[in-house]
Amino acid sequence: MGNKITHQKFLIKKVSSRRDYFAFFIVQYQQHEQLDDDQIKSFLECSDENFFRLALCRVSDIQADTFAEKIQKIADFTTIPVMKLAQILKRVSGLEVIQQAEEKSYEESFLLAARQKAENEKDTNNEPEHEES
Repeated sequence: MGNKITHQKFLIKKVSSRRDYFAFFIVQYQQHEQLDDDQIKSFLECSDENFFRLALCRVSDIQADTFAEKIQKIADFTTIPVMKLAQILKRVSGLEVIQQAEEKSYEESFLLAARQKAENEKDTNNEPEHEES
């Protein structure tokens, strides 16, 4: 039994960096909400086996027309309430949007500062030198 759990944890860890698996969303949600494995399983109202099944489920785009149907199939397969699954997916997707906006804002600020620095250096290099008498 212990070997099976170790194998399952290895598989979950392996796919947790891939956004097309539910494991990715679980890990991101756990980090944001500061939940350990037992707490997330309690939140999801699921067994260890169904938690493993969920983690290895493929996730489609939340914006897809078939999202509700696919998430319902995952809920049926794992016996986890569909609203809990949707909550995790939407929360993590929302966090990603915020993070992307912050990164874009940071990049734009960085580029603006670099552009201003280059313009200042150009202006400094083009100023006529004044000789003192």
